[in-house]
Amino acid sequence: MKEKEKNSQRAESNEELKKRAAQQILQKAMPRENLLAPDNKLSKFVFRIVDNKYFDVVISICILLNTVALAVPFYNMPDQLNTTLDNINYFFVAVLLLRLYSK
Repeated sequence: MKEKEKNSQRAESNEELKKRAAQQILQKAMPRENLLAPDNKLSKFVFRIVDNKYFDVVISICILLNTVALAVPFYNMPDQLNTTLDNINYFFVAVLLLRLYSK
């Protein structure tokens, strides 16, 4: 009976050691939260925009809207709607390229 308890305690301690080791590895791999702002005024302005917590939300919404715009076309679509959807797509491509270059 005592041997089973010791073995179960050893198994628990081994699992705990593995969990701690995994947590330490993850902590080392996590990105740093506090990035230093650049010295250049323009770079600092772009950094503040990109570092804002709402920036990723806006980009995610743009991606979703772009997906909807790409799914709208249908057979025998009027030329005006086709042109409008193309312009919307170009706008979203420009937004996503700006995000790419700003990050």
